[in-house]
Amino acid sequence: MNSLSRIVGVRWREADPVIYVDAGDMELNQGNYVVLHTEKGQEFGWVVRQPRNLVLAQPEVDSSATVVRKGTASDFGRWQQLKETVDDALKLARSKARELQ
Repeated sequence: MNSLSRIVGVRWREADPVIYVDAGDMELNQGNYVVLHTEKGQEFGWVVRQPRNLVLAQPEVDSSATVVRKGTASDFGRWQQLKETVDDALKLARSKARELQ
């Protein structure tokens, strides 16, 4: 059965592929930050493909991820903090690994 969906392309990491999710009735534009609900929890990402109305014969949309809301400045700040923490942890892990060699 065909269904009409409003689909938006989103990424949450630079190197990740574009994930297509249902945008619902949200007004989103390329470059907007969004909060997504995924099977792993909430993710913060950005719109890389404008929403489009598509008729899907066989949905290729990631049904496990949905746009919850537009991202806020607070969300962006928290995302930046977490990104820095991950970068610091990775540097420390690499340093410890070199010490063990």
